[in-house]
Amino acid sequence: MNYFLEKLKDNVITIAPIIALVLILGLTVASLTQALIIKFLIGAVLIIFGLSIFLVGVDLSIMPLGSHTGAVIIKSSRMLLLVAAGIVLGFFISLAEPGMIILANQVDLVTMGQLSNTRLIVFVSIGFAIVRSLGLLRIFFQNSALCNFNHYLHYNRYYSDVYFAGISCSRI
Repeated sequence: MNYFLEKLKDNVITIAPIIALVLILGLTVASLTQALIIKFLIGAVLIIFGLSIFLVGVDLSIMPLGSHTGAVIIKSSRMLLLVAAGIVLGFFISLAEPGMIILANQVDLVTMGQLSNTRLIVFVSIGFAIVRSLGLLRIFFQNSALCNFNHYLHYNRYYSDVYFAGISCSRI
C-alpha cells in the first residue's frame, strides 16, 4: 500500500500543473461552465488513480518479467533470437505508441490522404524495430565497432559521447 501511495504522490505532482493550467484557462479564457469544470476535476482524479494503479502493475509484474526474459535471451548467446526479439518488440512498441498514432493521423489529415496514417505508422515501426535490434546487438557484442563507425557521422564537439540506437558509446 505504501508503494501505491508513492506512485499516487508522484502522479499528483506530475499532473497537478496540467490540471491547474487547464483550470486557469477554463476559468479565464474559455469561460467553462461549473458542470464542465466538475466533470474535468472528476476525470483528473480518475486519471491520477488509474495511472497510479497501472504503474504499480507495471513495476510489480511487467518489469520483472521483462528483466528475466532479457537475461535469459542474453545468456542463451543466440544472436538470431536476440535480433528477432528486438525487431518484434521494437515494431509492436512503436505500433502501439499513442503519440505515433496521433502524429500519423495529423500527417494523414495535412497531406489529404497522400500519406496514409497506416503506412506512416508501419514504416516508422519498421525503422524503430531495426534500430532497436541494432542497439541490442551493440549491447550483445559490447564492443565499440558500431560506435567508432558512427562517431564520424555524429560527432558533437561539446560532448564526449556519441549516441547509437539509444546507447551511449564513449569516444575513443
